[in-house]
Amino acid sequence: MVLRKEWMNMESDIIKKLRKIMNEYDPALIIHTDYQIDEYDPEIVDILNRCSHIRDFERFKEGVLEVLSFWFALFGVEEILDNLAKELYNAIHEND
Repeated sequence: MVLRKEWMNMESDIIKKLRKIMNEYDPALIIHTDYQIDEYDPEIVDILNRCSHIRDFERFKEGVLEVLSFWFALFGVEEILDNLAKELYNAIHEND
């Protein structure tokens, strides 16, 4: 899948919106450490590449879990997965 043009710009509105969501949920529990604001950018781009075309929310949520599981050893992410995936899904598809 080819990235949309705005996904190539790490300061685009969609990237900033997804970055805010990821930092808020902090699925890898890294925000309390010495982190950079763009710490989750590789995962955000991966989620956009793998999941942005998915319209079914349950499949989208599975895709987000696959991405996060690939990048991190996750413990307890299921507790936040529903809300995290909903916010990511809504942010990505709000203008569809």
